[in-house]
Amino acid sequence: MKLKVTASKGGPCNHQLRIEGAPMILLMVLNSEGLSHSYEIDSLRVNRQSLSPLERELYNKWNGKFDGELEKYGDDESSEYYAMYFISIFSPAFDCTYIASSDEIVDIWNKINNYASSCGKSEFELLLSRLFREFAAWLKGYFGDILGERSIDHSVKLSLFEKPDFDASDPSILYSFGYDLSFNSAILSVEMGSSGICYRVTGVSNPGDLSFYQPNILESNTMLSFEYLSDLAKEVEEGLWPSALYATIAESGTIEALLEKSSDAQNHPATRIEITNICEDALGIYCPNCAT
Repeated sequence: MKLKVTASKGGPCNHQLRIEGAPMILLMVLNSEGLSHSYEIDSLRVNRQSLSPLERELYNKWNGKFDGELEKYGDDESSEYYAMYFISIFSPAFDCTYIASSDEIVDIWNKINNYASSCGKSEFELLLSRLFREFAAWLKGYFGDILGERSIDHSVKLSLFEKPDFDASDPSILYSFGYDLSFNSAILSVEMGSSGICYRVTGVSNPGDLSFYQPNILESNTMLSFEYLSDLAKEVEEGLWPSALYATIAESGTIEALLEKSSDAQNHPATRIEITNICEDALGIYCPNCAT
């Protein structure tokens, strides 16, 4: 995995970072830390040439198949979103630009170094640690004048991987629950979350369990559903982490923020069906009379 990162220094408040070949999991982490960016998750395009041969083959194959299924049902949603379930969360698939202040550069450098030096030994953690070390080394090399010879501040952690510490008696936290969500939707859910919502990744599914999210559009087609699962299993056999795998999320926040997120999800009914269903479940428990 090789990140290609370029940057322009625009003063203490607006350094621009252009990342070519950013994996989905890195975008999820940077977005959860609140870094400003110049793209919308929905409109990101996959850099197909950066994919492994199997990923590229299956992405192209299922882009076509989903396009046919969507056309059959008169759905105008993008087939590319569905095909992204075949993109590994660690593949250098996206090109994007972030804007960060000097303080944010220092903060993210500390946090990814902390994760890399203290994470566990699962395959997911080791792959993520390797990615973070690469990104931290680039930040150190380019922003040496900002980072200097400073030691790592071990008191700061990536919020996405912190243990949930929600206090149910805290009046500012009006709902708190956990659920499983595909990584493809998890990155979108984090992107949609306002300042009134907090997310934690508390676990990831083991690729070897072959447990994948299936889009609703496949439910009525048994043969196509079987082919979809079989192709995802091929990727796992090759050591990939397709984004159809599940992340276990702990979420908390205010009802107002949840209503806003639910409304946003319902404006994109096909690509955000996972998120819509989870919002409805939460509102059914915490605000059964809320209209979304």
